[in-house]
Amino acid sequence: MQRSTATLKRDKIAPLFRQITDALGLDEQALILSVLGIRAAESPARARKLPLAIDMRASTGRRMVLTWHPILELSETDVWQQIADAALEYHPAPRGVP
Repeated sequence: MQRSTATLKRDKIAPLFRQITDALGLDEQALILSVLGIRAAESPARARKLPLAIDMRASTGRRMVLTWHPILELSETDVWQQIADAALEYHPAPRGVP
C-alpha cells in the first residue's frame, strides 16, 4: 500500500502532540503551534492551504493544534534568498545530493 508523505509526516508528529499535552498537565486546553515549510507553488493542494489553520485531525478537547505555513506565499527564489540573507545552514537534500 502506498502512503503519501503527508500521511507519513502527520503520523510521526501526532504522538508528540499527545506527549506534549500529557507533559503540560494543564487544567485547560493546550495550544500547540505546528510550523510547516510548504509553498503554495509546489502543488494545487498546497495552493489551497491557509497561512494559519486549526488542525482538526490533531486537535482534541485537551489540545488545539494550529498549523502555520510561514513561507506559503514565497517563491523558491525568495526562500533561498532569505536563507542566504540570514546565513543559515540547510540540509543539502533540497539542492540535490551529489
